[in-house]
Amino acid sequence: MEASSIQDQKGNNSSATRRQPRNGVFGHFWTGFGIGIGVLGIILAIFLWALVPCSPPELPKAQIIALHFDSSEVTNFQPGMKAPGILTIVGESIDVPSEWSIWICVFPIQTGRYYPQREPVKNHGMWELEGVCLGEDKSTDIGKTFVINLVVADADATKQLYEYAQHIFTGLETLPDGAVICDQVVVVRNQ
Repeated sequence: MEASSIQDQKGNNSSATRRQPRNGVFGHFWTGFGIGIGVLGIILAIFLWALVPCSPPELPKAQIIALHFDSSEVTNFQPGMKAPGILTIVGESIDVPSEWSIWICVFPIQTGRYYPQREPVKNHGMWELEGVCLGEDKSTDIGKTFVINLVVADADATKQLYEYAQHIFTGLETLPDGAVICDQVVVVRNQ
C-alpha cells in the first residue's frame, strides 16, 4: 500500500494510508470486454439502420376520374362544385394488391363521420360505382358539403368496412387502421 499525504478540512497535511485502485487481471478483462461489447453494439446498430427503409412503402395508386350525374360527366373537379344527392363515380386503380380493396367513403362535413358505400370497387383498372349517396334523401341535406373519399384498405380494414356496410349505418368516427385516403373530391349537394 502506498502512503499519501491528505489535507484535512483546516488545510493541515497529515499522513494516512489510502488504497490505490488496482485493476489486476480481471479488471483489465472487464474493461476490454466492455469496450468490445460497445464496438459490437455500434456495428450492429449501423447494420440494422441500413436495413430499415428510408422512405415509407409506396401506396397503391388509385384516383377518382369523373363524377356522372344528370346526363353529364364532370372531370375537372373544383372544391365546392355542385352535385345531386345520388351520383356515379368513375375511377382507376393501379398496382393495388389483390387482398386489398378500394372503397368510396362519403364524409359529410356537418356530421364528421365516414359513410362507406355498400361495396368496394374493382381494385385494378377502370371502375364505376353507381348510386353513391350524399346524405339521406332529404331536402335538409341540400346546401351541405360532402367529401367523397377514395379509400384503399388492407385486408384487416377491408373486413371492418364490409362489416360496416352490411350492418351499421351511423357512420364511422375514423377510418379503420390500414385504410388510407388516396383521393378526394369536395362537393356541395344541390338537389
